[in-house]
Amino acid sequence: MYLLDPEIKEVKKTLVAKGYSDDECTKIFSFCGTRLRLLQPLLYNKLDVDVYLQGLQETMEEQYKTILKPLSKEDKKRMVQIFDTLYKINPSNPDEIVPEWDDLPTDVQKADYSKVLYVRRNENLEFQSQAVRTVWPIIRKEYEKRNELR
Repeated sequence: MYLLDPEIKEVKKTLVAKGYSDDECTKIFSFCGTRLRLLQPLLYNKLDVDVYLQGLQETMEEQYKTILKPLSKEDKKRMVQIFDTLYKINPSNPDEIVPEWDDLPTDVQKADYSKVLYVRRNENLEFQSQAVRTVWPIIRKEYEKRNELR
């Protein structure tokens, strides 16, 4: 059974009770969504939101690099296509064509991709969290600058 993330309004009540402003809550939800695993530090302690989100971004960047760095040029290109597709689609639209497990390069299937990708029971892929999705364009630009996507 897949456990859905909580509603924004419910999480916001808790964040506001901890002392976060509406603007801070908007930043948090824009970057992370309502994935409790990512929000846990903010829910337990009043933290500097910008500092926390910067650290989370750096963590997500490292997770992408862990997957992409050891891949061949062709496999890296394939993963970029998969990430681009996942970034563009609306997962709640049942008519969207979603990348699947079999679309992953073999080396990625053998690696620990779970920090970035989630594989559903039907073998459709999706980003592990809103934060992973949010960071993808940043990572993509980095690889483009280094001409590693041609």
